[in-house]
Amino acid sequence: MHIGKRLQKIRNSFGLNRGNMAKNIVSYPHYCQYETGKYTPPDDILTAIANKLNVPADYLLNYQKLDSNLKQLLASLKTSIDKSELTEAERIINEIKAKYPYISSIYQESLFYLLQSSNFYKSGKKNEAFSMLANELLLIEVAKLEELPLEFQETYYYMQALDHYFKKDYEMSYNYYLKQLPLINNGISKAITNNNIALALYKIKKISKAIPFAEEALNLHLREQQWEKAAGTHNLLGMLYSEDNNSEAAMRNYQMALGLVGTFILHHLEDKILNNIGVEYKEAGDLANSIEYFNKSLEKKIEYGLDTLVTYRSIIEIYLEIDLEKASETITEARKKINKEIDIYHLKVLEAKYNIKNNNLELYEQLMEESIGYFLKNKMWNYVLPSSEEFAKYYKDLKKYKQTSYYYELVIDAYKNIKGE
Repeated sequence: MHIGKRLQKIRNSFGLNRGNMAKNIVSYPHYCQYETGKYTPPDDILTAIANKLNVPADYLLNYQKLDSNLKQLLASLKTSIDKSELTEAERIINEIKAKYPYISSIYQESLFYLLQSSNFYKSGKKNEAFSMLANELLLIEVAKLEELPLEFQETYYYMQALDHYFKKDYEMSYNYYLKQLPLINNGISKAITNNNIALALYKIKKISKAIPFAEEALNLHLREQQWEKAAGTHNLLGMLYSEDNNSEAAMRNYQMALGLVGTFILHHLEDKILNNIGVEYKEAGDLANSIEYFNKSLEKKIEYGLDTLVTYRSIIEIYLEIDLEKASETITEARKKINKEIDIYHLKVLEAKYNIKNNNLELYEQLMEESIGYFLKNKMWNYVLPSSEEFAKYYKDLKKYKQTSYYYELVIDAYKNIKGE
C-alpha cells in the first residue's frame, strides 16, 4: 500500500493541482511519480508537504503504521454494526473522530470509512453511504484487495454488493455477495447476506437458484432469534415459490410470516404480506379471496400512511374484469388517497382502461395520451413501454396507422433505453 493515493486525495481536498503541490518542494515529474506509486517519496519530502498543507507529519510519514488502540475501536465498531447496535456504533464513530482527527495508517483510515459507510446504510442514509464509498475509498488499490485483512475484504464486498444492487446491477451485486459470504464469521450477518443474495437472484429471475439461499437465511434468522428478519425472509420465500409456480409453498411461507408478525407485533411488515397473499389468490383465480386480502393490505397502508397505489391498482384491475361499477368507485376512492404526481398518472392509465370498457373512446385516448406524455417527458421507460404497446394495438385495431406507427416507435425507443442501447 503506497502513499500516492493519499497524496492525491489530500491534494484534491485542498483544491491543488499537481504543479501547485510540487512547487518549492520537488520537481513536477518526480511528484507525479509519487502519486502513481512508481517512486516512494523520502521522509523529508513528505515532511515538507505536511508543513505546506498544515497537516500532522505523522499522517504522511507513518502511513503503514497500525495503531493498536484504534484497532480495538474499529473491531468494536464492526461488531456493533454487524449486530445493528447503531447507537453504540455512532458513539464509537464519534470517539474515533475525536481521538483521531488524522488516522495515520492508510489501511485503518480506509477501514474506518468503510465502516462509516456501512453504518450510514444500516441507519437508512443510503445516499451518504454510497457517496462515502465512492469518494473516500480512493486510498485503496482494488487490485491488491486480497492482500488486506479479511475483515476489510468482507466489509468492502458487502458495501460494493449493496451499491451495485441499488444501481440495479443485480448480477454484479450477486457476485460481490458471493465473495463476501465465506468471509463472514457471525450468524446474523451470514443470514442477511444469504437473504440479499436471494433478492439479487430474484431480480434477475434465477428463482430456483435463489430459493436455497433464502431457505438458509431463514434457518439462520430463526437460530439467531431474529424474528423480524425471519418474517421478512418468509415473505421473500413466498414470492420466490410463487414465481416457481409452487402456490402451496408460497402460501405456507406467507402464513408463517403473518404468524411471526402477530406473535412479535411486527405490524410494519403486515401490509406487504397481505398484499402478496392477495396476488397469490389472484393468480389462482380466487378473486373473492384476492380482493379480501388486497383490502386488508390497503387498510394497513392507510393506517400507517404508506403508498397505496400498488394495492389500489390490483383491486381496480380485478374489478375491471368482473364489476365495472366497483372499478369506478375504487378509482374515485384512490384518487382521494394518492398524492404523488407519478401515482396520479398511473391511476389515469387505469381510468383509461375503465373508459374503453364503457366504450368512451374519446376519454380513453385523452387519458392515455396524458399518461404516456408524462412518462415520456420524465424518461420513465418501464412505464412508457407497456402503455405505448397497448395504445399502439388500440390504434391498429381502428386501422389508424399513423398513430399506430408513432406508438410502436415509442415501444422500440423504450425497449432500447431499458436495455441501455
